[in-house]
Amino acid sequence: MAIVGGELAIVPDLLSDDAGLDLVGMAAGIIKEKDLILGDEIRKSDRLVGIASSGIHSNGLTFARKVLLRKYQLRENVSELGRSIGEELLEPTRIYVKPVLEAIRKLEVHGLAHITGGAFAKLDRIVGQAKLGADIEQLPPTPGIFRILQKSGRISDRAMYRTFNMGVGFVLICPERTEDAVIRLFMRYGHNAFSLGQVEKKRGIRVKGKIVN
Repeated sequence: MAIVGGELAIVPDLLSDDAGLDLVGMAAGIIKEKDLILGDEIRKSDRLVGIASSGIHSNGLTFARKVLLRKYQLRENVSELGRSIGEELLEPTRIYVKPVLEAIRKLEVHGLAHITGGAFAKLDRIVGQAKLGADIEQLPPTPGIFRILQKSGRISDRAMYRTFNMGVGFVLICPERTEDAVIRLFMRYGHNAFSLGQVEKKRGIRVKGKIVN
């Protein structure tokens, strides 16, 4: 079976041989070739702008449940979160469509990356188009759910940044002169936006000096 431009979720703890139903939705659109953002315009010293996530989002949840439910009950309140583990796991994925569309319409944007499957290693698919790499050195404070996950599962830093968004749900790559305007645009929509790092000549994605791809 060809799954064009998408993937199937693997959720064995929710769907068994005996019962379970997975409802899947998708959307398709048409874009002019000249408007495609493929990463081929990315240049050395371009800036990476991060947009805050609302939590784990849609990737890594099976792993997160496996780790967290060994130690916590779903309705158990966790002081570091200010709510229960179940409520944290059910936090909706933040959607960035409107500010992203405005950014690419009004500003110079060279690359876009939704930090989902593969997490920060996914950035290599974008900057790799230009045969470049990226250094991420200015990450925001790690949200509590990820600190709890890492401690509970004894997960390495590299594995965390290859699996979870670590508080960064979306990344835009733009020229340095555009960075402040991109940040202001997302802030106007109520999203926390911040500088993450920059594109470098050396291949690979490095988070705080550690290669994650």
